[in-house]
Amino acid sequence: MFIVQVGALLIALIYYANAQTSVVAVNTTIPGSELSANGLRQLAAAVVPQSPVFHPSLRSQFSLNLLSAFPEDLEVSDYCVALLAIFGQRYSTYVNCLVPAARPVKVCQNCYGTYGNLMEIYKNISDQMGPGNVSCRDSLLRSDRLMLVFLLYSNLEDIWTASECNRCVSLTHHSLTNDTLYFMATLNQSLSCFEKYQKQGNHSELCTECKATYRGLNELYSRMEKNHTLCIDIEDSVCISQPQVVITTCALSFMLALEAQASYGPGKVLLRKMLKRGGV
Repeated sequence: MFIVQVGALLIALIYYANAQTSVVAVNTTIPGSELSANGLRQLAAAVVPQSPVFHPSLRSQFSLNLLSAFPEDLEVSDYCVALLAIFGQRYSTYVNCLVPAARPVKVCQNCYGTYGNLMEIYKNISDQMGPGNVSCRDSLLRSDRLMLVFLLYSNLEDIWTASECNRCVSLTHHSLTNDTLYFMATLNQSLSCFEKYQKQGNHSELCTECKATYRGLNELYSRMEKNHTLCIDIEDSVCISQPQVVITTCALSFMLALEAQASYGPGKVLLRKMLKRGGV
């Protein structure tokens, strides 16, 4: 039994010695010429283990791909990515329309087409099913805490609602309402009359000749206000379009002409807006 144990120990020692020799293959015979400083450095470099080096060309192998780490139900399909790109384009187009329409305010008249396009693509994202019954609502609208797409659309929708553009625009027919078109035509007629006589410098004749067109404009404004068909475009056009010299010169004349209307309803609203702007 003792002989067997000694034999096993010898075999283990031989195996260990061979393993050490194979791990560090270093020539232990050092010629005299290699005893220099450079020779020792080279020898040390052969023994000291080297740390792995990350080269720039290999960085892409270690990049984080967050999308591939998500569960499959949160991954964005190609169809939804395409819808998101269209949403971004239409969002940008609508904003680019709103900015120049800020003064004078024409957000309803000029931008109802671009808003309709934006609303259409958002409904496709939120309500519609794509090919293969793919829904983009969860992946694009609810997959993050910020809900950025929903937030972006809601902000622009709030502008549309605050402007009460639905009163002036029929998105179903992609056009301005008949009341809005008629009011704008009447307003332009009134302004043309003002400008014609103002250039002549005869304000007295201006007040006389333009009284009828202005009275018709006021009646139309009052009727639209009563029927809740006024939007910000119409209200703003009344406040800033009339020449101030006309307002101050004809205020009393128009007030007398409209006094009867003012006693039974909002017939004086338009005049009050003009007088306030003219400082009368």
